[in-house]
Amino acid sequence: MLIHSNLRVLPSSKWFDLLNLKYDYKRCRHAHTYAQHIGSNLKAKISVSDPPIATIRNVGLIAHIDAGKTTTTERMLYYARRIHYLGEVDHGDTVTDYLPEERERGISIVTASASLSWRNHIIHLLDTPGHVDFTFEVERSLTVLDSVAVILDAVKGVQPQTHTVCRQAHRYCLPCLIYINKMDRPMANVDLCLRSLSKQLPTKAHYMPIHWPVFSHSLNTDNTSSLINASNTSTSLSNKYIKNNGTSQFVGLVDLTTMQLKNWISCNGPDDVYTSSDLFEGINTATVSHCSHLPKSKSSIKNTLNPSGIQEALSARMQLLSTLADIDDEFADKFLQLDRPDLLVPSDIVHKSLKKAILSFQVIPVLVGSSRNNIGIQPLLDFIVDYLPDPSHSNIPISILKVYKSLKSTLPNPSDLLKASRDLDNRRSILSSNFPIMLVFRICFDPHRGPLTLVRIYSGVITPGSQIANWSRYKDIHLPEKILNVFQLNGDSLEVVNSAGPGSIIALSGLQSTYTGDVLGPVLNSTKSRQVENSNGTELNDTEEIFDNGPESPSVFQVSEPVVYAAVEPGSRSEINALEHALNCMQREDPSFHVSLAFTIVVFHNYCIDEMN
Repeated sequence: MLIHSNLRVLPSSKWFDLLNLKYDYKRCRHAHTYAQHIGSNLKAKISVSDPPIATIRNVGLIAHIDAGKTTTTERMLYYARRIHYLGEVDHGDTVTDYLPEERERGISIVTASASLSWRNHIIHLLDTPGHVDFTFEVERSLTVLDSVAVILDAVKGVQPQTHTVCRQAHRYCLPCLIYINKMDRPMANVDLCLRSLSKQLPTKAHYMPIHWPVFSHSLNTDNTSSLINASNTSTSLSNKYIKNNGTSQFVGLVDLTTMQLKNWISCNGPDDVYTSSDLFEGINTATVSHCSHLPKSKSSIKNTLNPSGIQEALSARMQLLSTLADIDDEFADKFLQLDRPDLLVPSDIVHKSLKKAILSFQVIPVLVGSSRNNIGIQPLLDFIVDYLPDPSHSNIPISILKVYKSLKSTLPNPSDLLKASRDLDNRRSILSSNFPIMLVFRICFDPHRGPLTLVRIYSGVITPGSQIANWSRYKDIHLPEKILNVFQLNGDSLEVVNSAGPGSIIALSGLQSTYTGDVLGPVLNSTKSRQVENSNGTELNDTEEIFDNGPESPSVFQVSEPVVYAAVEPGSRSEINALEHALNCMQREDPSFHVSLAFTIVVFHNYCIDEMN
């Protein structure tokens, strides 16, 4: 048998289990046993109600390796109270790095799914690998996402793999935010990151700072008051992003949309609550024009911004508002009517204009934080809830659209499939449909429950015991398969849910013939062809057209050509079945993994001579 793969590392240890080979799992530094580690800790939910579409966010974390994706995910889960212990990548005990190889090497190898609740919203997170060898893991995850968070290292800025993942996100038309991490490091520089974004990732959209970094020298504290010169009111933009050094630490941020100062300087642990203050309070909006005009009482409050810091934040807010006025005519009308728009524009108007600009790909927001120091995580979650799109605003994959079109025979706004997938009425029609339609973006194998099929639901409601059919593999006949259980994944931990609706990312057990990239749909009564009645009562026979025509093939992913070729053969006849099973599992999980069977013919010379005679 010949194996072709685009992976440059050895397969995971689970394939050794399938071949009954020994593997030393003691190398895993996690405190749990291996049985607990692979997901035997099943948590049952008593009742689950399907959340409204508007309260769902499907977000992927993408970045260059070692930018802090897993650490950020761990903090988000912790502050949402999904976990009660903060794991560290260096310790090998994070939720989303659960494979022994991941914990041993300290890198993400496979995409991990997690979900959390924040402000009555459900956020589905996909923590993707950052290494170039696992680019396809990012590719298949982006197909089911509605937005992405690109994480940058505050010291290094844009790195090689940042280019790759941003191109992938752009190809799927996903709104994104930039989260500049590691602001606590000595050479952190937001201005450098913004310049690298503009130079190395040029785009028509505006990179817009939403969070203004605050360092200890900008606060009116007892320790830093001697370092502050209140009379210095220079607001040159290039000097606002000040490098972190030994005398000035990153302690918080200013939300420029609301002018709220969020300060972590008094926090000694992850459970300490940051302080929040309104910088607008005490400012005389009728007279303020320079730092010297700020009320003296305001500048003397401990742990708030000094006059120079307030003026810098106001200048940054003015730039944000000016950019919004350039791209939003409705906002520009209100902006131009005010003498001091940086002080007088209401926050709700800014919020409305900014969200519209993000969803229309005119603005790419830039946030700051230090995930390892637990700074900026809650504002990041707030921003995801307030500004990133819900499933009703995301494009529908063409493969999903084809299945829906074959079931309904028409679309609200019919056109070519590429344009139809981006039409708002078509999206709403699919989301409100009762047909269960979902896309498989990953398959993982649990030694206790068998294959787990990770899917994104685009329409219908999925419950345990439901029957589903594969609309990608079988054109003339639909073999129904029964869903045994529906799970919500949290790394390698499983939660049983009673039902899941449109927009949800879940795992299904019991499906034995599903491959990554397949589209699952309803089981039809006819087993000979897909004869579906349209609105006029006539029958529609389009079995051969669903996946054979159009701009997209049955595989919804862009699969690269293999770069590694290997030949394997079983050591004995008794290992043939185990080898075939393991290779089939790998094929089901990874569409870029190809297996071909090559027969070897052995000819005995004596027999040939006899035949020739």
